[in-house]
Amino acid sequence: MPVVQALRSFVARVGGSNNNSNKKQDSKEKLRRTTSQSIVCTSSSAVIPFTPDFPSTSSSLASSTASRKSAPCPLVEPQSPEQYVAMCMARHITVHSKFFEAALEIDSPIIAIAMAYLVRTCETQDPSSSDTFFEALYLAWETEEDSVLGQQDIAEYFLGPYPTSSRAGVSRDQLRKERSEWRANLHKFMKGKDRLWKDLEYRTIIFHPEMERMLALLPTEHEVMTRKCTREIDDLFPPRQRAA
Repeated sequence: MPVVQALRSFVARVGGSNNNSNKKQDSKEKLRRTTSQSIVCTSSSAVIPFTPDFPSTSSSLASSTASRKSAPCPLVEPQSPEQYVAMCMARHITVHSKFFEAALEIDSPIIAIAMAYLVRTCETQDPSSSDTFFEALYLAWETEEDSVLGQQDIAEYFLGPYPTSSRAGVSRDQLRKERSEWRANLHKFMKGKDRLWKDLEYRTIIFHPEMERMLALLPTEHEVMTRKCTREIDDLFPPRQRAA
């Protein structure tokens, strides 16, 4: 599968590295996100910027599908970090509902783990950003699961399908350019995921009490939140379908 091969190739080369060269870029991004609105992030009155709309991702992502359009994230203050992140998670689940409808292996525990990551890093990460949401989701899957199913679904939705030569009328140079852009976007996504991992001080294990606390704050009306524990592979993909 092209996406899986691209992911494995990337991880083999640079996926495990943690690069600090983007500090200046991160500072500019945080400054851009700053608005006149802000929320209290911790009990010690540390304040993080609040962006009323989900920040747009790369230009290639913004034009991909209608399901990825920005959506307002309502501001309710004062509130705890957990309440704020839960509010943003609910908006992400709604805005990206098509992703969760297709990615059946993503379940409520994985979402709860991603939420725990964002609560722990709310001083340095923006929970309202779609980029940050999928980076946390990817890291949660990477931590908890051995398969690449979730990674493949996140990459295909967030970056778009890997360009192949099966399309008619696409020149070799155009195909080479599209593949180069796709790998560049994957590299950027992985670096964002690694920054989140570093902000977590490389501690990604979430214990059951914390997971239950996150689940209690997340909305229950979405179908994805009814998926308890990752389903058995035979339930998701019957043997005959997997063989095909």
